[in-house]
Amino acid sequence: MADKLVYKQGDTVPAGIYICIQCSQTQNTNPGFVTYDCTSKLPACPICGHTKWIKP
Repeated sequence: MADKLVYKQGDTVPAGIYICIQCSQTQNTNPGFVTYDCTSKLPACPICGHTKWIKP
């Protein structure tokens, strides 16, 4: 599976770390992120509720 630039809530994604776009663009010192060990579906951000993610 090729990496996309932006993922959204409900996308099935491979293992890895995903960072919330909204939290990473605001000066938030504790940005929302999720870490998966296997293929999973992305949730809404647990910090701000935003639904778009990036994989660093």
